Amino acid sequence: MRLIKSPKMRRWCEECDEILASETLLETEKGYRVSLRIWWPDRRRRDIDGPVKGVFDSLVRAGILSDDSMIKQFDVETPVSSYSLDDIEPGIDIEITTIETWECPF
Repeated sequence: MRLIKSPKMRRWCEECDEILASETLLETEKGYRVSLRIWWPDRRRRDIDGPVKGVFDSLVRAGILSDDSMIKQFDVETPVSSYSLDDIEPGIDIEITTIETWECPF
């Protein structure tokens, strides 16, 4: 099976690349923890994992992560259901920490 990105997905990945281009590499030997908060533009049903691979690939292409195989933990949240769509701007918030600096919250 061969996976091909749609033109819309390719444009979205290019936009991610442009936004992330000014960031710098987070060096680590142990790995990364990545948190994504997805703010959808409307209330249509979507798969929560849809943008994940594209974001990870863009982080590597931008040179922020050395390799997405170094991501040891990630979580994805879509909090839009508790907010009015008028109060948010669609997009994805990305938080990255290295395993060396991450502290378990419990």
